[in-house]
Formats: sequence, structure tokens, C-alpha cells
Amino acid sequence: SRKMIADFVGQDTHTGARFLDALFKDFNVTNAPSTELIVSSFISMAQGLTMRQIVEPDSLPETVVRESLALYFDSVITSCIPQLRKAPPRADQVPVNDDKSQLS
Repeated sequence: SRKMIADFVGQDTHTGARFLDALFKDFNVTNAPSTELIVSSFISMAQGLTMRQIVEPDSLPETVVRESLALYFDSVITSCIPQLRKAPPRADQVPVNDDKSQLS
């Protein structure tokens, strides 16, 4: 956990912001929040989650930290770039549970 915090603190926020700027430019996004704000809030969230994991290791597994960060980042990016949103599965793609034994 401490290594994760060090990694997030040590990241170059300007590089991350430049990457997001380029991504937004590629998709012609003009109304997104500032990329510095997105990167800084992501880092702050990561620091908070990993600090909680250090203080209460049994309450917040590392997988939850990583999944939470991924969910946050994906949510922010897809809200700014609708083209990156996953389309809901079509009816012919939805898995069907044919196991009737679980219904009783």
C-alpha cells in the first residue's frame, strides 16, 4: 500500500494531463473539466483509498482500491467522451441461465 501511495504521489501530473488533453483533442471534446483537475482528483482519491487500506487493511482489500480507481477514471473519461462508452449488450448477446435448478 505504501508503494502505491508513493507511486501516485511521484507521478508526473503534467504528463497525465497532456495525455488527457491529447485524448480530448482526438475526440473533439471541448466541454471537459480541466485535465489537471481530473488527474489531481484521481491522485487524491488514490491517496485516500490507499491510506485507508494502511489504517484498516482488513476493511479494504487492494483489489477494491484498484477497482475503485478504475471505475472512477472510466466514469470521468466516458462522461467526457461519450464515444468510449460501452454499448449495452443486444438481446442476442445477453447470457441466458438455462439452469432451472436454481429457481426452486
